Amino acid sequence: MSICPRKNAYITQFNTPSARNLMPLAAGLLYSYARSIPEIEKAYRFHIEIMREPPEMVAEKYEDPFILAFSTYFWNFNQSILVAQASKARHPNALVIFGGPSAPLHEQETRSFFSKHPYVDAVVAGEGEIVFADMLQALAQGRGLETVDGLSVRRKDGSVLFKNKREYIRDIAVVPSPFLDGTFDDLLKRFGEHMTGVVWETNRGCPFTCTFCFWGGPDSKISQFPIERVYAELDWISRNRISYIFGADANFGILRRDLDIARYMAKLNRETGYPKYFVINWTKNSTEKIFEIVDALKDSGVKFMMTTSVQSHNPETLQAIKRQNIRLESFQRILEEASKRHFDTYSELILGLPLESYRTFVDGVRKVLSDNLHYHFNLYQCVLIPGTEMADPAYVARYQIQTRRCIMNLGKTVHELDSIPEYEDIVVGTSTMPIEDWKKAHMFGYFTKAIYGFRAGFFILNYLKREYEIDPVALIEFIIRRASDDPTFTVLSRVLKQLAQLQEQILSGDGNETIKLEGVASSLHPETAALVCMLSDKARFYAEVRECVDSFLTLHGQEIDREAYDDVYAYQQAVIPTWTSTNKHVLHLRFDLPAYFSERSPLVRKAITLVLGEGTEFKNADEFLQKQIYGGMIFALLKASPLEQKQPLVAATVCSDQLNSQPSEGRELDLVR
Repeated sequence: MSICPRKNAYITQFNTPSARNLMPLAAGLLYSYARSIPEIEKAYRFHIEIMREPPEMVAEKYEDPFILAFSTYFWNFNQSILVAQASKARHPNALVIFGGPSAPLHEQETRSFFSKHPYVDAVVAGEGEIVFADMLQALAQGRGLETVDGLSVRRKDGSVLFKNKREYIRDIAVVPSPFLDGTFDDLLKRFGEHMTGVVWETNRGCPFTCTFCFWGGPDSKISQFPIERVYAELDWISRNRISYIFGADANFGILRRDLDIARYMAKLNRETGYPKYFVINWTKNSTEKIFEIVDALKDSGVKFMMTTSVQSHNPETLQAIKRQNIRLESFQRILEEASKRHFDTYSELILGLPLESYRTFVDGVRKVLSDNLHYHFNLYQCVLIPGTEMADPAYVARYQIQTRRCIMNLGKTVHELDSIPEYEDIVVGTSTMPIEDWKKAHMFGYFTKAIYGFRAGFFILNYLKREYEIDPVALIEFIIRRASDDPTFTVLSRVLKQLAQLQEQILSGDGNETIKLEGVASSLHPETAALVCMLSDKARFYAEVRECVDSFLTLHGQEIDREAYDDVYAYQQAVIPTWTSTNKHVLHLRFDLPAYFSERSPLVRKAITLVLGEGTEFKNADEFLQKQIYGGMIFALLKASPLEQKQPLVAATVCSDQLNSQPSEGRELDLVR
């Protein structure tokens, strides 16, 4: 009796085109569920591939493939398509299957997909674990792919049989864990030196229906993996000394048991030192209860940040994207609670959402310009993600959405062998924000992120707001106009020119959302590029900011306490590090500004001396960015240690070039005119 040899089934989930390689959860779950079925395990030999290499090189590695399955999202879609094309040419009898969020869902786009990619044989719509296993069983039993629900196929005559996606998996626990069944053990042996972390999921599903997001929908319910499994997976992560976890939950904190999960993670960190970093999507409408989880993690060495989701503050926009934000009062209470705990939290704004205008966008930015040093905001460009309601042609037409195809960049470095760009469709215009207004909003938003969010002008702007009710938005808009009209503002002009260049790159089509600056190896996103331009000539930048502020005050007839402002101006420069000179210096002040800004206490005249920048040196801009910007949104300020003031000061100002010209051993900055 002869035994039929097992056929080779390859599951490929390429990582992003960045230096970060995460354990491929989607591929692992497909594999784990399929191999749990004896008939499938007997018929197939499975292989998982993840590394981005030139398509021909990847195609050569597939040995006698029967199935070539690709799990795709927009960060690996183009790589997957080109590998599939090369593989079909090399292995014409192999069945090429596409799935994942970037696989088409609806009939018209599915037929278009097959027409555009003749080397693809079948497409899985929606969740893939059960559909993929049913497909493998059908083939093992000699049945055609047409018999599999949720699988659209290209028939032998070239016609397309379309199938709608299946219902969501109601009990996700039926899918075994690749962490626990040996799947990821094998991948660690093969790719361990390349791995920087894992993707990890404790539940699946989202009750929200945001139009810009692939998650959720009216039929999506939260299904939980058993808590014992969750703990065991954390044990695996800790035991294998995995530092970084990217959580795939849509709403961590929405379930009461999430507090127990956080406590267990913290316990492992205290016992073993792992995991060290936890990045996850927090529940959309955070409440004060979330701080139980915050406290559990904060008491350990696990580094994380909590999101207070916003996206937009415009009611019409929120209705169009089917979002319901928490009330502004609740939002402020959460920020205050985070501040008391000295804990960093952040929210996200999206540029280019439907029914957002330039003015509503700017007003929304104003609402996130908190004087809370522990609160941060991030600005994202609206992207049409395949499979979302926002990407539906009817939705696009309704809101007159205009997009540009753009090369995406998720990290600062790219693998040397990786020459395949990935693309995204960035929204550059809508019915309420024409392209010219989008350019203004892009300029304002990313300039504000640099000068306020990255703290380059945070202390100056907040002092003027608290003491004189000067609107920081009005002042920032004034600085942009002034620098645009006066080329003698060399640093500020360069900032604005770089942002304008980025806009033109995007609008050109097939452009790039990042930019390369002279002397910087990394590709930079707009807010980071703006910050680098500002700090590459720190002295000149602050001189220009001061001139703009003085002009604004004169224009509005505003008198201020010059002694206090001189202190604030000196403090602002002193706490911002740079890579162009030493950061070690001593600063004398006549007002207790650390308490004023950190504790938000009243401004008190009190002579203090601060030592800043001990041991803070950088070889170049790239090292500076790597060490000083955390999570893409938090810019680390210089640590300031107080010294006792030995004698009274007679004046309180220092010119900005003094602050930027100290010798390498450090110098004392006497605030004497």
